[in-house]
Amino acid sequence: MSSTSKVEKAAIELFQEHFEHLVIVVDNYVHSIPVAEDIVQDLFIKLWEKNRLINATPAFLYTCGRNFALNYLRDFSSKMSLHELTSELYILDEQEEELSYMNRLEEIHRAVESLPPQCQTVLRMIYFENKHYAEVAQEMGISINTVKTHIYLAIKTLRKNFTFYLCCSL
Repeated sequence: MSSTSKVEKAAIELFQEHFEHLVIVVDNYVHSIPVAEDIVQDLFIKLWEKNRLINATPAFLYTCGRNFALNYLRDFSSKMSLHELTSELYILDEQEEELSYMNRLEEIHRAVESLPPQCQTVLRMIYFENKHYAEVAQEMGISINTVKTHIYLAIKTLRKNFTFYLCCSL
């Protein structure tokens, strides 16, 4: 299998995995499924032509989708009334905030996945499953102090990765 066909296969998989979700995101901006589909297709074509599709993360694709939708709206905004434009901008601000939140969640998810396996497990059990330290220790067959150590290391690592968000949210 040549490297070109591997690249093409990866691009096709990326397209198939994210196309429908991107159409939904873009549709939230343009309020037309056919237009959203055209915009997303254009997005994938442009990224392919610029050789940026293969290394594209979901967050990058969604940001590009939003930007393509905003460009579309900008190009046709002269046809909208002032009231329509104001309403659209209000909706766009809300959706941009939601997309930013989704991007932060994706970053946090990746950071948690980069933790050592036992730290991940302990962190998930305590924070996502709301289990007590003793319960986690018993289920994993480790001491409570080991659980505390895993949580300390996990939070220390995550805090180091997300200092920017902590500073900005004060």
